Amino acid sequence: MNSRIKWRLGDGDARFNEGGTKYRFAFPILELWRLEEPLPFAYLKEHFGFHAPQSYAYLDRYPALVDLVRRESILVKIR
Repeated sequence: MNSRIKWRLGDGDARFNEGGTKYRFAFPILELWRLEEPLPFAYLKEHFGFHAPQSYAYLDRYPALVDLVRRESILVKIR
């Protein structure tokens, strides 16, 4: 298997730990949460101005969305 393809399949942790990347620091994940139910894209588009394709969003750009999630208690702690 091509090493470039293999890296994309998930040996990134090993490469990082062996010093095989230009990165030297990692941040620990202290807590992990998920939404109890997904928010439909149509809702996000209508109420928060989301647009497709959008694979991620910076939370500081959507304070009203953060307030909604906190207010409705729709998060489930995973870790």
